[in-house]
Amino acid sequence: MASVMMLVLSSCDSFPITQEGKVKKAATTYIEQGLKDGECMHWGSCGLRLHLDVNGKTCTYTEVKYSVSTDGKDEQKTLYLLLSEDCDELIAATDQKDGNRQDPVWQAVDAAMNQSIDEARKEINDALKELGM
Repeated sequence: MASVMMLVLSSCDSFPITQEGKVKKAATTYIEQGLKDGECMHWGSCGLRLHLDVNGKTCTYTEVKYSVSTDGKDEQKTLYLLLSEDCDELIAATDQKDGNRQDPVWQAVDAAMNQSIDEARKEINDALKELGM
């Protein structure tokens, strides 16, 4: 009975996928395209996930941790992704922490992050003022 249920569940694409599942699928597909012969990718974790306004469009920025095994040696890596708001579309990906500074997409992500940080600082300062601090 358990085998039948697993077969049914694994063959059915009608179940909704969580946002983290969509991130994992996009990241795995992107990473596997760049693997060389003999390399194997191992999923780590999905870390920071932010919704940012990038060039007037709400996007999801996330970091994923993974490792690549070659000849029994694991190399830990991080991939930075910019996805559509619902994580259905991969817009950009890089292994550079701050993205490619020459790429207009990553320049817009950097500007959006700075704007989010400035807004958060203002909200914190306003809250502290209300508390008399």
